Amino acid sequence: MVTLLFDFNQEKAEQCGYNLEEVASRIRTYLKKNGACETKNLFFELEGEDAMCIAASLVIDIVKMDPGFVNIMNEWVLNVDGDKEDCIEFAKEKNAQKGIA
Repeated sequence: MVTLLFDFNQEKAEQCGYNLEEVASRIRTYLKKNGACETKNLFFELEGEDAMCIAASLVIDIVKMDPGFVNIMNEWVLNVDGDKEDCIEFAKEKNAQKGIA
């Protein structure tokens, strides 16, 4: 089982000019199109052979397309069979490698 949790900071999002409904809609569209079920608000479950690739691809795509995304998150976790990856830390590391604060 693969899960992805997105927990946004409403106040930071507004300060940074993000519309959380639009952001959440894009995430939902991508994950649901790829077979994920949203079992709670912005908590997605994926199963099957490609589940980890789908979830990890979304994380990498978000980091590449929008380095500032990490700044509006309280929590962003990829969980693969109980092995949890802090996507916020991953994004910060990638941004630092590119010289992005």
